[in-house]
Amino acid sequence: MRKLLVLIALVTVVANAQEQIEIDNELFEILITSGLREQKLSDQPLSATVQTQQSIDDRGSRHFEELLPTIPNTLFSGETSRPRYIQLRGIGERSEYTGAPNASVGMLIDDIDFSGIGMIGSLLDVKQVEVLRGPQGTRYGANALAGLISISSNDPTPVPEYHFEVSAGEDDLHEFKAVASGPLSKANNLNYRLAVSQTQQDGFRDNLFLGRDDTNGIDETYFRTKLHWTSGQGTQVKFTYLHADLDNGYDAFSLDNSFNTLSDEPGEDDQTTNAAAVKVEHSFDSFDLISTTTYANSDITYSYDEDWVFSGFWDIDVFGYDYTAFFQNDKERDTYSQEFRLVSNPGSRIFNGSTDWVAGVYGLKLDESNETEETFSGFLASDYEAVNSAVFGQLDTHFTPKLTLTSGLRVENRDADYSDSNDQEFSPNDTMVGGQLALSYQVNETNNIYGSVSRGYKAGGVNPVVDANFPSERRTFDPEFLTNYEIGWHFDNPARGLTSNLSLFYMQRDDLQVDGSEQLDSGAFIFFIENIDSGSNYGLEWDLNWRFHPSWQLNTSVGLLDSEFENYSYTPRFQEPINLSGRDQAHAPNYQFHLGLQYQNPNGFFARAEFNAVDDFFFSNSHNEKSDPYQVVNARVGYQQQNWSVYLWGNNIFDEEYATRGFFFANDPNFEDVQRYTRLADRRQLGITIRYDF
Repeated sequence: MRKLLVLIALVTVVANAQEQIEIDNELFEILITSGLREQKLSDQPLSATVQTQQSIDDRGSRHFEELLPTIPNTLFSGETSRPRYIQLRGIGERSEYTGAPNASVGMLIDDIDFSGIGMIGSLLDVKQVEVLRGPQGTRYGANALAGLISISSNDPTPVPEYHFEVSAGEDDLHEFKAVASGPLSKANNLNYRLAVSQTQQDGFRDNLFLGRDDTNGIDETYFRTKLHWTSGQGTQVKFTYLHADLDNGYDAFSLDNSFNTLSDEPGEDDQTTNAAAVKVEHSFDSFDLISTTTYANSDITYSYDEDWVFSGFWDIDVFGYDYTAFFQNDKERDTYSQEFRLVSNPGSRIFNGSTDWVAGVYGLKLDESNETEETFSGFLASDYEAVNSAVFGQLDTHFTPKLTLTSGLRVENRDADYSDSNDQEFSPNDTMVGGQLALSYQVNETNNIYGSVSRGYKAGGVNPVVDANFPSERRTFDPEFLTNYEIGWHFDNPARGLTSNLSLFYMQRDDLQVDGSEQLDSGAFIFFIENIDSGSNYGLEWDLNWRFHPSWQLNTSVGLLDSEFENYSYTPRFQEPINLSGRDQAHAPNYQFHLGLQYQNPNGFFARAEFNAVDDFFFSNSHNEKSDPYQVVNARVGYQQQNWSVYLWGNNIFDEEYATRGFFFANDPNFEDVQRYTRLADRRQLGITIRYDF
């Protein structure tokens, strides 16, 4: 760690020593828009990564999944065709089978809550992606114990603009995007924006039994429309409608951990979402009133061939029967949310004009029904309803023009009800308190340092286990609380083309919620969460963007993480007892590294190369199997003109084979041959993209 800190200091010294350069491309201020008050990233006392539309376009990223390697201490679980389950600083779910959702990482898309079902994180016409690490106890409460991800699309424009893009590549990739924006009624200050995309590809698997190469394929359609109206008298109304239709295959596992599958019943990973948001902003003399109303309906089907092979694969003479199994979960989720927020303006500061303030109330209602059919466990239908109600406030007290104290508080109640066709009923009710105290000091125009203490929480929940022998006292679990201690440094010098953000953090987790699983004699699995006394997660996050020459740009990020359980042991069915005390938590690699180098010539030539590295990590809390460390290289070259551009690109160009999910269980008819199974990431893909704007 000392070498890394020395490197950071040397880079900053060199940047300060270099002559100021003229940069043709304007450097825009990076704003955090998902906080309680819109504010420059360099002024905020938190660890955050922001990817702007320009950086997304330069990388050619099509889905949030492709941005993950650039964000320190961020990982995902390859449990589904697209990432639904994301871990920040080693905290986050890796699957969810029970029908009682309880997310650790919040996800917003245009202010609409998609926590736990974020596979619709398309980057179609996206303006900005913000990842706030650490508990967001004031801003977002129970769904943001580990942090918050916010994806914001572009707003309508008062002048017409149009964008078309087509891509083609290996794995039979075909993609089309179109965007149109402009005034709908100049007289009434009404502007519109439409965006649509369609993506198809085969999915990097060959099903040898069926003779198909598309059983793990992608077939995704997105549509978004936005309307913005301005009264001219301090009122703005912003309407967003989002439609996503994901009709993806799911045939990702094989007995030999290869890209060749043998399933006779390939699964599906489908999600159809219709969602809308209405945001009304009105400026009064002393404050701004912001009302945000959202609704989302998602129909989700997740299924897979549970035995991973075709009927007759196993020797019937040996086992005495034809072993076959299938899993399918059909889910429907509705979410409704309403927030009212009052935000002070400079003229309404309190305490002798020293303090900006924010106050608000928030409500979220989640209804989810599940129907699960599993060969070994049978059929289970369940209904889950959770209502979150919260009040929150924040004060920013400016003791001097350079020294600011931020204090925030949120009180939240979560009232949930669960029932199922197995006559199980649970009604957990939790009231939780979180917040933040942070002191920031603006050393000079380019350096801001801060220290903070923040508290986050995650509600308790239920374990609707279909097993009569599962202890009754373990069928519910308590809330988890997390205290985050953090110091950080923001360096922002656009004139020299350099920004840098560094944070050191220590998180103490109390009543830590740990997920586990057991395979029964029948072959069925039970999934559960239980509380243990405590655990800790601590480390470092650093990112740097440096345009050291008008044509050259360097991007890098580092995440260092150490995490451990305290006083925790586990006894899986097929192994000796495992003492997990002091062991790293699952999906929490000790390091992650990203390096990108980009060249952009004024004559139009463009080139970019990226190197990403991830340390090994434990796949689960239920066993000690680990991934292997891996390194992935992406590259992109192109030619850009004012209205059009063309790019040749390659992802994973050295065809690195690595796992994003891993299991350790028996998948034979006698359930005795315990083995390690992994879900492999995508192989090398080469392609071409053509864009046209007017």
